[in-house]
Amino acid sequence: MNSVRFKELKPLTIIILVYGLLCYIAVVARAYQIIRFPYTIDYGESTILYQVKILVEGRYPYSKAAADVANYFSYTPIFQSLIGVISTDPIVWLKEARLINTASILLVGALISKIYVDSHRGTAKFTDWALPFLLWFSWYPVFNWTAMGRLDGLALLFQMSGLYYYLQNSSKAKFQAMICFLLAIFTKQTALWVPCALFAIDLKNKRMDRSWLSLVVGVVVGFLCLDYFSEHTLWAHLFGSNNNRYEWVFLWDAIKANGVFHLGILVIALVGVWKLKSEGFDLLIIFLGLFALPYVFGMGREGSGSNFLLELCVVLTFLTLRGIAILNKSVLVSFVAGIIVILTCWQNFKYRTYFLNDPGAPVFVTAWSDEVKDATETVIEKIKNTDGPIWAENPSLLIFAGKDVTFFPFEFKQAIARGKLDEFLLVREVEWKNISLIVLDRNPYIPPVSRISEGVLQAIGANYKPIYQNDYFLLTSPQEL
Repeated sequence: MNSVRFKELKPLTIIILVYGLLCYIAVVARAYQIIRFPYTIDYGESTILYQVKILVEGRYPYSKAAADVANYFSYTPIFQSLIGVISTDPIVWLKEARLINTASILLVGALISKIYVDSHRGTAKFTDWALPFLLWFSWYPVFNWTAMGRLDGLALLFQMSGLYYYLQNSSKAKFQAMICFLLAIFTKQTALWVPCALFAIDLKNKRMDRSWLSLVVGVVVGFLCLDYFSEHTLWAHLFGSNNNRYEWVFLWDAIKANGVFHLGILVIALVGVWKLKSEGFDLLIIFLGLFALPYVFGMGREGSGSNFLLELCVVLTFLTLRGIAILNKSVLVSFVAGIIVILTCWQNFKYRTYFLNDPGAPVFVTAWSDEVKDATETVIEKIKNTDGPIWAENPSLLIFAGKDVTFFPFEFKQAIARGKLDEFLLVREVEWKNISLIVLDRNPYIPPVSRISEGVLQAIGANYKPIYQNDYFLLTSPQEL
């Protein structure tokens, strides 16, 4: 790898490198803060913790009884199985989940650099490695999802590893690619982005490889086995639990917010689209982009997060690199493009500067300050000291308190909306005051999502009284007659 002199760099490259480095520093600072925080900061982390708990207790995750009451094991099980190997402590599980996801997203950045360098002939310079890596971390969805105790990073890493192997174009490497794709699918059942893109390219070029057969056989056999032991409720677990309410306004808001944050970089990516050819590495970018679009539409579902944009961010990184190369052909154009990036991406960087403070004062975008930690521990102690059934809008509170989880608010609400679960049963439990304690979220620093059905909320309001409240939680118990 050759070094590069600073004076040889074009203005746009220098600006993107500096901008990307500052964004990366903010990613590291934020990840450090989140990984140390001992409790969940996201509802999805609660879901993962409960699924780990099921596996640690030796229960088969995809049971018919669980599906019948909308208690779904909503993902394929590799990620959760990895977490549960070392410890039985939920706080350790959460830290492991965050570390695995963070390491995975970092390695995805390294693979993007490697794939980009390999796609260009000649000796690679330092900037050829640094630019893709830092660009990857300049995208808000990547920044936001790093350090989350979620499985999306590992699934994406397996896919990108498979892409790297497949591009080596040897029989052995393609078989290794299929193993990676198989691991990706059994980490997250919708991790089909890269294999579908590569399969479409092979189909277009009429050069189907027999290695695809091994992937198909592995996926079919794996799912058939899981389905058999689930008493044929696997589909309900993996897909029945994901029928969230869909609103086009959710999709538009997500696209608008990300567009504002990345306007200058997106213009450069658009330049990268300008002269795309239907061959070679360009063809790969085109098909990866086409198969990333369905994931983007997932942002329209209630409760969706930035993970739906991670695949697109990989494509945008490659397109931006291509746009930079085109704009750098003229020093003047390169300089103007760099100024546009500075002016239009300032809001993105300004947003990230908050996370350089550790821990910093609570704001809407954080849920891991010392104040939140103390409030959470107070509630956990109250849960520990309560006898009888307990419902919590955040199920992880019960897990940390060593209690059984019987109420799954978001899943229950979806099942009620689809007619799969009778709300009357839950309302009756509240009206009969069978639940000893109900813990509702009141966290002003987490985007509000309605996770409890309206009928249940009304029953709680009519039959339960507040017994404790802080800035983050409201605890209620049955009213006395």
